[in-house]
Amino acid sequence: MTDDTQPPHSEETRASILDQLAYLAREADALEQIIGEVPDAVLTERPPSGDDWSIKETFALLARLDEAVYPRWVERIASEDEPRLDPPDEEALLAAGDDGADWNAHDITNLMERVQEARKAFVGMLQELPPRMWKREAVFGDGDDPDRRDVYAITRDVARRDYDRLRRMTRRLHESELSAAGHDVPR
Repeated sequence: MTDDTQPPHSEETRASILDQLAYLAREADALEQIIGEVPDAVLTERPPSGDDWSIKETFALLARLDEAVYPRWVERIASEDEPRLDPPDEEALLAAGDDGADWNAHDITNLMERVQEARKAFVGMLQELPPRMWKREAVFGDGDDPDRRDVYAITRDVARRDYDRLRRMTRRLHESELSAAGHDVPR
């Protein structure tokens, strides 16, 4: 159980993580400049390893997490004592969104705009969260040694996962035929 008498994370710490979370929206905006020139085949192809989503599916997943998972987690943490939260089932999350539509059939610009809107709403929700709520914890996992994380740790993990997804996506764009075709995609 969380002790509400201990001081919460500093305002500077919260501002830093909020800025890191907002980075996703800024990065999507920056990518929008070049992504329109990327052939649809590159945007819809999954990596040969089969361990990742297509670029369009990745943007859809980022939006769906910000729309349907992370805000619910924060609401539960704010209203329940030590709620038990499950990691998101990415496949089910994508299947449940937009009536199970094929995300690869969506326009990439619309997906990127959806990411930006969803992330801005999530960051706005966190900005409104009272500082004392940032230290409230949720429990992840079962068994004798469950993982306890406060809102700060959860949002830090979200920012890290987003960064890793964007890095992998950018690498895939760079390694595609775009560089050979005269399009410079930064690493």
